[in-house]
Amino acid sequence: MTHIKQKVGRCETIEVSILNANSTTFKFSDNESTLQDVILEGIIVHTDALGFSKNGRTMLPLANLKKSLLTLSTNKQVLVIKDLPLETLLINDNAITWLKPFKIDIAKSQVTIPDASALALPAGPPAGYAIMITMFYRPFDAAKDRVDGDGYVIEN
Repeated sequence: MTHIKQKVGRCETIEVSILNANSTTFKFSDNESTLQDVILEGIIVHTDALGFSKNGRTMLPLANLKKSLLTLSTNKQVLVIKDLPLETLLINDNAITWLKPFKIDIAKSQVTIPDASALALPAGPPAGYAIMITMFYRPFDAAKDRVDGDGYVIEN
C-alpha cells in the first residue's frame, strides 16, 4: 500500500448534531460560513475515539456511524456524493480521503442515519450525539478557478 502525500492548505472541522431521533436527515451546521464559496478537496470522518465533539456532545457510536450515509452537493445542486456509507471513509483509520475537487454547497449537504429512531440520545448537557467531519479545502477564486456544469473544478 502506498502512502500519498498531499499538501494541506486549509481545513475546518464541523459538527453534525443529532438532536432528534425522530429525524433521519441531519444537515451541516448553517453557520459554517467558512465553507461557503470553497473548493472541497478532502475529508476525514472522525470516530467516537474522540469521546466528545468540540461542543461537548457525545460522539455517535461507531456502529451507528458506519451505517450513516453522507451526501455532498455542489453549488450547482448536483449531488456529487450521494448516500456514501461513512464506513467507506473510515477504512483509512482517519486518514484523509482526497476527492476530485468541487465547489461545495455546504447548506445542501447532509448526513443520513437510516436507523436514527433506534438511538437513545444522551441527555447531556449538551444533549444528543455528534459526528465530527474535517473538510480540507481552498478558497474559490473566481479570477482563476473554473467549474464545469456540475460544479467540478476544471484543471488547467
